[in-house]
This record gives sequence, C-alpha cells and structure tokens, in this order.
Amino acid sequence: MKERKFIAILALTLLILQFSPVVSAAPSGEIYFPEVGVSSAHNVLETGRNTTVTISFKNTAGASITDVASTIQYITIAAANLNPTRTSINHTAQWEIYVGTTSRASGTVVAGTSNEKYSPYSTTTSIELYTWQLGPPNETLVNYTDPNQFNDNLRILRPGEVLNFTVTINCQGEVGDSVIWFFFKASEDDFEGQNYPTSINQINDKCNLYYSKLPGPNETRYWLPLHNSYDPYDQVLGTGHSFMQHSWIREPTTHAFAKGNKHVHQKQVEIPPQTVYTFHICGVKFLDVNGNGVWEMGIDQPVNGVILWLLAKTGDGRFVPADGVNSPYHGKISVIEEHGNPVLSGEGGETLPGHYCFNLNVTETGTYEFYIWLDESSIMENYRVYPSVENKSLIINATLIGPITLTTGENEVSYNNNFANYQPPVGGIIIKAMESNPPAPGPHPAFIIASIGLAGAAFAYAITQKFRSKPPRF
Repeated sequence: MKERKFIAILALTLLILQFSPVVSAAPSGEIYFPEVGVSSAHNVLETGRNTTVTISFKNTAGASITDVASTIQYITIAAANLNPTRTSINHTAQWEIYVGTTSRASGTVVAGTSNEKYSPYSTTTSIELYTWQLGPPNETLVNYTDPNQFNDNLRILRPGEVLNFTVTINCQGEVGDSVIWFFFKASEDDFEGQNYPTSINQINDKCNLYYSKLPGPNETRYWLPLHNSYDPYDQVLGTGHSFMQHSWIREPTTHAFAKGNKHVHQKQVEIPPQTVYTFHICGVKFLDVNGNGVWEMGIDQPVNGVILWLLAKTGDGRFVPADGVNSPYHGKISVIEEHGNPVLSGEGGETLPGHYCFNLNVTETGTYEFYIWLDESSIMENYRVYPSVENKSLIINATLIGPITLTTGENEVSYNNNFANYQPPVGGIIIKAMESNPPAPGPHPAFIIASIGLAGAAFAYAITQKFRSKPPRF
C-alpha cells in the first residue's frame, strides 16, 4: 500500500512539473580557457613574440534560451595585468557569440585602460586594467526586454550561450613572468535598499546587467547586476565587490567572482642553428589560507621575501647550486637576468609577489636535472611549510622539489613548482610520523598535526624544516 501511495504521489508531482511554467533563473557567469577547459592556463613566449589567447565567457543560467530574465546585457570584460613590465595586451579584441557550436554574432571591440587597485592582488598598489564594453544589444536597441526583439546579431548572452573573446598578448622583451586575470566587470552604480532601477537609463555604469522581477509576489521588473561580476576595488568597502543574487547588495570579496587566470612565461629567443638553449623554471610561494595545498589566486596569499635556490644533484648524492663550482653542470649553464641564484620570491622585484623564476642559458645539448630548495626566513616562523599538491610527483620533502628534468630542444620549461605554508590549528596534538624519500643525511622531520574538535577528529598535515642560511650540501 505504501509503495502504491508513493508511486501515485510521484506521478502527480511529475505531472504538475510538466505543466508548470518555467521559473526564470538569474544569469550566472563562468570563465574558462577552451584549449584546456579550465579556469587557469599557461602560455610560454619567447621575448619579442606574441600570441593570441581565447577566453570563453558562458552564461550558465539554468533557463530556456528565450528567457529574457536570464540574459546578460551590456557585456563588459576586464583584464588585470599584474606585471606589465613583462607583458602587454592589444587594445583591440575579437568577440564571437555561439549557440552550441554555431556562431551567431561577431565583431571587434577596443579596450579602455586605466591604473586601478585590484584587491585580490593589492589594496594599495595600482595595476594595469583593460576594459572591453560590447555596449547595448545593437545600435538601435538600447535594451532587450522581450524575446520577440531577438535577432542573431544582438550583443547579448542568452542562457547557455558562450562568448569567445580573443586578445593578443605581447612579450615586452624581458625574461620573466606575468599573470593576467580575466573577469566580468561589475557596475559601480549603487542603488540603496529596494529602490532598484526599472529603466536602463537610470544606470550610469552599464556593465553586465539583466532584466528580471525579484523573487516574491512583486511583479515589477528591475535592472539587476550579474551577481558574480566584479568591481576590483570599492573605495567604500576597502576591497572588491560582487553582488548578492537578485539584488544590488554589494558583497565584499577578493575571490567570489567569475574569473580566469592566464600565466604568461617569457624566455629567451632560440634561433637555429642552435648554440644556446634557454631553460625556464618557476613557481609560487604562497600562504595556503584554506589549507588545500593548491595555489588559488584570490584565496591563497603570495608570500614575498623568502629565498629559493636552484640546485643540482652530484654523483655522490649531494645537492649543490646548479651553477656553482661543485655543480655537475658547472660551465654548461649560466643564470641570466636578475633572477640569480639564490633568487628572492617576487618576479621582477616586487611586481609579482610570491612568484619566482630561474632563467638559464644552456651551452651544451642534453638532459639536465634540477631541484628547487626553499630557504624560509623568520617571517614564517609560526607556520608549517609543505609543497603544493599540484606537482606531487616532484616532491622530495617540505622544502625540496625535484627532480625537475629538462631537455634542450624538447621540454625547456617547468612551472607550478609551488611551496605552500599552512598555520596548524591552535591546541593540536603533534605526532611524529615517518618521512618518505628524504635526501640523506640531512634532518627533515615530518609531523602529522591532529586537532580534536566537537565534530570528531580532524587531521591536518604539515611538514617542518630546520632552515639554514646556506643551501644544503648533503
């Protein structure tokens, strides 16, 4: 009897859902790089060269493509270039809107540029910000409020549609790295309380808007901002802001917005016939705020002021500076530019905190094996250090990553050699644990830190290292 009753209720529910009107969904943005299908990607350039980069901006609203209330209008794309001494972006960009795999509209747009504070990076230092605005739906239609207005050439992003945005990134002629953030730019207009705009003309800063009623009995339609669009710095809040859904209520944040991060690595030009090869080895030193072992821009914080050494392993098992007299590669490689050995974290001085690069000239063909050794300073004495999980296969211990194997003419770049710091919970119980594959005989104690809470036992892993002022010679 119970089974029949359940089946009857289920059938009735499905029948009601079948004939119920589709509820409008607020639009939502997603950003990714189509060549890799993720929100961050790497590019390697030779100095003086450029490359085109395509970024995909998708309306991920779960609604019908004809739903006006889920359509993004006045599409505005921004890019924060964190190290313009290494890269620049062409102002003219190509855009193309797709329905599935079919292109329905395309064109070009020119960026405006400004120096702005970008809170995920800094609330005191300005960076170079590019902003591209596609403008109103077309030259004669100032807003899209009815599906009958639709034609294929409209510059709007309906539910499920994708905007492919292509820019050219130029190497500025210097070896080193930069990071570029792409995101939906947020409106800077402010509407107090429920006094929301019903006319598009009430909004001065028209960026990523949609036309919808609010949840509840009020049938009035308002213009609202895309909730995960982003204002990089709000002077009132002292940080950046996104919005709560279905509202103009600002939420202060440095990470809760739609974004895609492009890492650009630049190395020396190699011109055949080959006499000098160039290797590029880099990574990030960061404070792992959420304790997951992955560097997530805007969540984890870069750490500057630590020293990193480029090491090589000798035949008798010692680790020595790769370009030193005792190195097996002495005379075959030289560290170039200002990224010497040792190198302070912070690519190009203080312009890219937490980043480091070793750039090498290699005079003999072959395969080379390197290690990165982290020399922590007292600024992190209250934290435990461990390698990022992104390059788990390279990890030897908390402060030594390797082997990093590079071959001339083949694989000459290695990135994501990252080191993380995590602050263990206060009052944790420290239990000695076995260490895996330590370079002998240097002492590298590892610990598991267990913290007991009301919800039961929670485990956090951390590794400590006795730091030295000189690189280890084991």
